[in-house]
This record gives sequence, structure tokens and C-alpha cells, in this order.
Amino acid sequence: MAEYLPRFQRIIVNCSAFDCSNSSKAGVSFFPCPLKDEKCCKEWSRLMKIKDFTPTAASKLCSDYFSPQCFEQDLAFKGNT
Repeated sequence: MAEYLPRFQRIIVNCSAFDCSNSSKAGVSFFPCPLKDEKCCKEWSRLMKIKDFTPTAASKLCSDYFSPQCFEQDLAFKGNT
């Protein structure tokens, strides 16, 4: 009998960018489009390189499209002081 895999381990995520073939099998991270931030959403559409692309909740970009400066660096837990 096949070992049970939790649902999140069975889903393969693919990058939505036109020229990208990265999937979650490649070991890269994926990020959803910030649909509530119009300016950011337009930048995502540009990065997708798809004419007249409208991002949805399922649209994801892989980490190859982000520089290290795009991420928060200090996420350490401060605790209750």
C-alpha cells in the first residue's frame, strides 16, 4: 500500500511567467500575486511577460524573479519583553 502523503506534498506548483519552466520540484520558492496592491500587481504582470495578463489567486512567481532585497531580513522572534 502506498504511503499516505499530506495534500500539500502532492501539489506541484508551476511558475506563471511565460518563459519559466520552474516547478516546486526544482526546489525554488513560489509567491502569490499581491492582488490587493494594484501597483505591485502591475509589476507582477510585467514580470509574467504575457500580453494582457491578469493575475489571479492561482498566479505564482518563482524566487528566480526576485532579488534578495525583495525579502524582509529580520524576522527573528522578539518574544514578550
